[in-house]
Amino acid sequence: MSDGTDQIPEQVRGMGQGDYPPPEKSQLDEGSQLEVLYDKKFVCPLCQAAFTSKKIRSRYVKPIRIETDFCQVFSPGDPNPLHYFVIICPKCSYGFFEDSSRIPAHVRGQVEKVVGDWRLSHTKSFCQERTLFDVIAAYLLALTLADIIHENHINRAGLNIRLAWLFRAQKDSMREETYLKEALRHYEQSYIHGDFAPSNTSEMQLLYMTGELHRRFKNYREAIRCFSMVVHHEDKSRYRKFVTLARDQWTLAREEHKQENDGKTDLTEVAKPH
Repeated sequence: MSDGTDQIPEQVRGMGQGDYPPPEKSQLDEGSQLEVLYDKKFVCPLCQAAFTSKKIRSRYVKPIRIETDFCQVFSPGDPNPLHYFVIICPKCSYGFFEDSSRIPAHVRGQVEKVVGDWRLSHTKSFCQERTLFDVIAAYLLALTLADIIHENHINRAGLNIRLAWLFRAQKDSMREETYLKEALRHYEQSYIHGDFAPSNTSEMQLLYMTGELHRRFKNYREAIRCFSMVVHHEDKSRYRKFVTLARDQWTLAREEHKQENDGKTDLTEVAKPH
C-alpha cells in the first residue's frame, strides 16, 4: 500500500531542510510576535484526540498587497496565516484543516497507514511555531490525505493554491506552477460537480478563480469565457467585487492574447462585458 509519497511530484519529493532559506527578521516587535500566535482547540478527525495548535490572529498581520488570484503578500519576515492553515494531530499525525470532510470508513485503514509511515520521519510537534520546511511538509501530507478520502474538489483546490502561493513567495516558479495547475483542475471539477458551498465560495468567485488561473497559463479563450460568465452572472448585483475584477482581467487577457499574436486576436466572438 502506498505511503502517499508516490503522489508527490518528483521535484518536491526530494527537497530537504536545506532547500529553504532561513526566515527573515520580522518587522513586528517582540511583544507583538508573541501575541500574533495563539492556541486553538481541535479534535482530531482520525483518532479523536483533543489538542491545541497554533493559529495567527489576523488583526496583527496585514498584507501589503493582494494579487489577482487573491494571494496575500506580507512584509518579509512577518507571520503568514498560510503557515498554520493545515493542522497536524500531535498523537496520530493526521493532517487536516477546519473545513475537512469526514474520513470514509472504507479508506480509514489506508489513512492510518499513511500517517503512521509519515510520523516515523516527522517526529517533532507541528502544533507550535513552524519553519517553512514544516509548513511544506504539512501541506504535502494534507494533499495526500485529501486525495485518499476523496475530499471535495473545492477544498483540494484551496490546499493546492495555498501551497502554490507559498512557493511563489520563495520565487520558486516551477513548484508554484505545479500546484496552480492542480488548483485549476480542482476548481473546474468543483464547478462541474457543484461541490462548493455558496456560503464559503460563491459560484462567481469559483468562475473568477478558474478564469484567472487560465489567464496565468495563457489559456486566453477559457479565461475570457469564465470572466464573461462572471460579468453576466445572475448574482452580479450581489457580488460587485467579482464583476469589477472579471472586467479588468477580461481586458488584460485580451491584451495579452494580442501581444502574443502580433496584435491580432481570434477572440472577437466572445462578448465584451458590459
